[in-house]
Amino acid sequence: MMTAGKRQHGLRFDKVALGLIARLQATLCDHVPGGQTLLVSVSAPIRLPAKTAAEMDERIRRWLAGVVEPSEFRCTINGNEIHVRLVSGASHRSSNVLVFVHNPEVDTAALFKNAAPSPARTAGRRW
Repeated sequence: MMTAGKRQHGLRFDKVALGLIARLQATLCDHVPGGQTLLVSVSAPIRLPAKTAAEMDERIRRWLAGVVEPSEFRCTINGNEIHVRLVSGASHRSSNVLVFVHNPEVDTAALFKNAAPSPARTAGRRW
C-alpha cells in the first residue's frame, strides 16, 4: 500500500536530485558519441551532491573516452550506487544523457531497458 508522498516507481524528483540531473546532463552531453544515449542511474539519498556529481562527471568522462559500445559500468561514489550504460540510438527530441535518481530498491537494469531509445520509438520522427 502506498502512503501519501511516496512514489511507486521509486524515482526521486527532489531539489538535490534535480540539481544533480541538470549538472550531469550539462557537463556530459558533449562527450557522448553521436547517435548514442548515455543512461545514468544514481541511488538516493545523495548526501554529498556536489562531490558526488564532480566525481561522477570525472569517472564517466574517463570511461567514455575508452568505451566500446555497447558497454556499461557500475561503481559506488560517496555511498551512492552508480550504474552507467551507453546505448545505440538517440532521440532527436531529448537529451543524449538520461539521468535517473532512484530509491535503492529500484532495478536499474529494468529501468534502463524501459528508458533506452529503440528504433520503433525514434524511427520516422521528423522533429
